[in-house]
Amino acid sequence: PRSAAYAPLTPEAAKKTTWRSWQSSVKNHLYQAGALVLWQSVEYKLTSEPGESREAFDARVDQAAKDARDEKIAKTEDRYAPKLDRARERVRKAEQKVSEQEDQYDAVRTGTLARVGGLLFSLFQKKRSRSEMAAAARAASRAKKEKSDIHRAESDLDQRMAELADLEKELERDLETIRREFEDRESDVEETPITPRKSDIHFSTFALLWTPSSR
Repeated sequence: PRSAAYAPLTPEAAKKTTWRSWQSSVKNHLYQAGALVLWQSVEYKLTSEPGESREAFDARVDQAAKDARDEKIAKTEDRYAPKLDRARERVRKAEQKVSEQEDQYDAVRTGTLARVGGLLFSLFQKKRSRSEMAAAARAASRAKKEKSDIHRAESDLDQRMAELADLEKELERDLETIRREFEDRESDVEETPITPRKSDIHFSTFALLWTPSSR
């Protein structure tokens, strides 16, 4: 208001000793009540910035936890990768072996059928020979052996596929353990008050604000 005026400055305010006393009082107040409260996560070595809210700091801790989880998952997958590659290669070779045995069996079976057919024709014509009968018997025996080889190759393939499936399940169990470990983790965020030292409190400007007042 227009009627406002400055009151006369008190004699004490003009003394240097008074200003030193005021500075000391303000410094004591800042020392006692001016603690800076920060949030800390020991596990992830994070400290909040001055003025950062608890919610914002928790978000940073959560992101650090996700990064740590992803890194642990990646390392686990890298550790299993060579084992899985070897297991898949064994499956591929076993599948190839089954295919080769089936091709061999098909070829032998075709030859066997031809020899048996020729033998039956000879018998029908009453022109059979011991050599034809022996050849047909050998062909039938070889076809039986090839069929047995297919069964062994299929059994080996089943075993290799089971080994691969077990390894994949083992990996998934380890990954699920890692995921649960981070999902079930308890927050380690703690409140850490930082009290200033008196020797660290400095005034770049120390002034008296003198405002006018209405009489």
